[in-house]
Amino acid sequence: MNDDNYQSEDYDGPPVDCDVFTSRSDVAFCANGINRASTTTQKTWGFGAQLTESHDILGFKNQAVAGASYDHSTVAYNQSIQYATLTAARTTVPIIDPNNDVETVTSVGEPARPSAST
Repeated sequence: MNDDNYQSEDYDGPPVDCDVFTSRSDVAFCANGINRASTTTQKTWGFGAQLTESHDILGFKNQAVAGASYDHSTVAYNQSIQYATLTAARTTVPIIDPNNDVETVTSVGEPARPSAST
């Protein structure tokens, strides 16, 4: 729930018309819910090589092993929000308005990708 909205009894700012939005602030004040979406992407790759020599040396049993490996990983986390209306069934419906696009609030790793609201 968005408890800091225009419809809250604690709001002491200027009047806002919740039928006509002129800014993202208006949408935030009038929304009583928020859609949040997040994604985590992890990519890992690597390779390894090993050589084994098992010939006897000077009549003694011998086994020599040498190897190397390389591993690389990347992780990305993105979170976005969009203001919404809470329905009687306790689901959210995004407020359709040019001032209410999906906004990335956290992006760590790869660049943010737009998220669909659910």
